[in-house]
Amino acid sequence: MKNLFKIKSGLLCLCAALTILLSGGCDIDNNHLTLKDFADHLKKSGVNVEQVQPIEADVIKAQKAIAVKIAGSEIGVYKFNIDFKNQAKRLKRIHGNGYVYMLGLKFPVVVKGTFVLVNVHKNPEKHKILKALKTFK
Repeated sequence: MKNLFKIKSGLLCLCAALTILLSGGCDIDNNHLTLKDFADHLKKSGVNVEQVQPIEADVIKAQKAIAVKIAGSEIGVYKFNIDFKNQAKRLKRIHGNGYVYMLGLKFPVVVKGTFVLVNVHKNPEKHKILKALKTFK
């Protein structure tokens, strides 16, 4: 009876995890895309990207990261690779929370698949960025 309970609990957890990963902004359709693909998509979508430079991804334990300067303000774009269990778990938590802590400060985030964006809410071009994000696949 205990084994049956463990199996049911395990299946329930697996279903819940898959539901979270496959719903909303946390789809896995863009795991193959790169940070360059993201910056290029912003440009193609009419967002005036002034500068792109690499930044430290480890502050939120992402795989890679860039800072994208738009309208004189930088947004952080963090890429997670869900082929790695710890990256998938961390991304799931960030997506559920809607924020990350960096250097002890809480920052709201926007999640699109395996990409996490920080400081979008403060950017003057916020609406253009979010519109471009909807078509990023």
